[in-house]
Amino acid sequence: MRDDAIALAVVDPSVGRDRDLAVRTGNGRLLVGPDNGILDPAWQAMNGVAQVVSITSEQDTLQPIAPSFHARDVLAPAAAHLAAGVPLEDLGEPVDPDTLARLSMPEPNIERGRIECERPASTDPSMSRSRRCPAPSSHRGCQPTPTSTPRGGG
Repeated sequence: MRDDAIALAVVDPSVGRDRDLAVRTGNGRLLVGPDNGILDPAWQAMNGVAQVVSITSEQDTLQPIAPSFHARDVLAPAAAHLAAGVPLEDLGEPVDPDTLARLSMPEPNIERGRIECERPASTDPSMSRSRRCPAPSSHRGCQPTPTSTPRGGG
């Protein structure tokens, strides 16, 4: 990815309930996405968070904002405005980086013919459901485990 590219990431099962963020990382990269933990691995790999705002500017989003299309109405227009040179701080109010949703990546348990894993746990409760995944050769999908408490925190 080019150094001047703006990364837009969207996996948002709770669309409209999370803050919509624009982040400047410690190495100057710009990230846009929901505050549900999806951006956490990216900013960790890019020297942390230097600056973050909640995308609230009506000038930099499509109006009216549909309840289920934040990627189309908020996130993509904000990323496009950043690419066009709009300063990050013009997109909205500053956010304390310590309040951002984090993602924990649990390690899988690997046995002969079986892999037990959990999807990453976010500090966003709507994304925290544990899964057991069979070995790739079994062709069954991941099934929810009886508990909803993810290993590895969250």
